Amino acid sequence: MKTSYICIISYIIMFGSLLLFPFYKKQILAKMGNCVHIKTKKKSPLSLIIYVLCFVIVLLELFRKLSLSMNLMISGCAILGVFIITKEIVLYSLNGIYQNGVICNSEVVYYSDIMSFPVLQLPKNEQANYDSSFLVVSIGRKDNINLCYKDEDECKSVLDAMLSICPSLQKLLN
Repeated sequence: MKTSYICIISYIIMFGSLLLFPFYKKQILAKMGNCVHIKTKKKSPLSLIIYVLCFVIVLLELFRKLSLSMNLMISGCAILGVFIITKEIVLYSLNGIYQNGVICNSEVVYYSDIMSFPVLQLPKNEQANYDSSFLVVSIGRKDNINLCYKDEDECKSVLDAMLSICPSLQKLLN
């Protein structure tokens, strides 16, 4: 009996998170401003599989006799899985350069949060040790965020666009 309640609550939370993500998308777009340049939109073929597995895992709880703590743990993992993959899908659809920041894969970076470009501040010979398709930014709330692009040219074009949109970032390169 407890298991069925846990499953029902889990499904309500998972469907609720799916329904709330369009509002999350609107909120991010409002903060980011107009899109200056859209980058390659990635679609993960595994997303649908992960969704299905998360819902099936919760359903399997009904057929297995597990302890309450185990049911809660499994349901929590499934809810977290749905939340993470939904966030990733939403942000992948928004990849690009905006007036107030950059969205790359599942990372949202606002220009106002950028503290430095750690790799670009290194001497040229040391920069060669790092992958040139990554733009590493240091922001206040985390250490470093790696913005991954398909090649060095795309990475440089993003950096140039960032510097042209927000000239105050230029002082961080010196």
